[in-house]
Amino acid sequence: MNTVLETRNLVKHYRGATALDGVNIVLERGRIYGFVGNNGAGKTTLMRIVAGLASPSGGEVLLFGEGGRAALERARRRTGFLIEEPVYYADMSARQNLEMQCVLHGAPKRDALRLLEEVGLSRADARRSVRKFSTGMRQRYGLAFAMVGDPEFLVLDEPLSGIDVEGMDDICELLTRKCREDGVTILLSSHQLARLESVATDYIFLDWGRVIETDTAEELMRRAGHRELEDYFRDLVKSAREAERK
Repeated sequence: MNTVLETRNLVKHYRGATALDGVNIVLERGRIYGFVGNNGAGKTTLMRIVAGLASPSGGEVLLFGEGGRAALERARRRTGFLIEEPVYYADMSARQNLEMQCVLHGAPKRDALRLLEEVGLSRADARRSVRKFSTGMRQRYGLAFAMVGDPEFLVLDEPLSGIDVEGMDDICELLTRKCREDGVTILLSSHQLARLESVATDYIFLDWGRVIETDTAEELMRRAGHRELEDYFRDLVKSAREAERK
């Protein structure tokens, strides 16, 4: 089956506010989806529902074609998540924390050091506690955490936040390689479209809890024409909101 994630009319209400309003998306295997929206658009809410950290108010989520609570829990074992801050024990080193996650996922403990090095954390970094990491280093650790067990699907919420330009290039190169060589599907959120240009093969644009456009990278560039992608996105949001008010 080529479909990795599908949402059908997904709705989420929080205390009278609507965070997701009938979201329908389909993610196919071996693609990198840039999930774009301003702060509060609903990106993290959708990712939390996919991860099982929140329950939808309506609609349906399918992972690898599986729906229903028990089937989704099985399917989530094939998925790696970086949503908010990853779990870690303050009195253990980064490597020890990751080794524990490897054991819990049935992966070899030796994978921990490989994963830390893949995300740009050195052997010296591996001996430090995660609580002593900078914001960018914690983001790198979180990505290594998400990749434990070699998941087929990665759900990454703002993984480039707090990382310097050189580090962003390294992470984008790693994600591209995972997609091309291993067939990993990636849902990658950001409120800054420019950060996704070098890595995304497809885009999903969200505003006020609604999908306002989906495009391949090639189609997006054609639609944008001579405009910067950030300007195109602002125009897209403006048009969607004007249509909503009519």
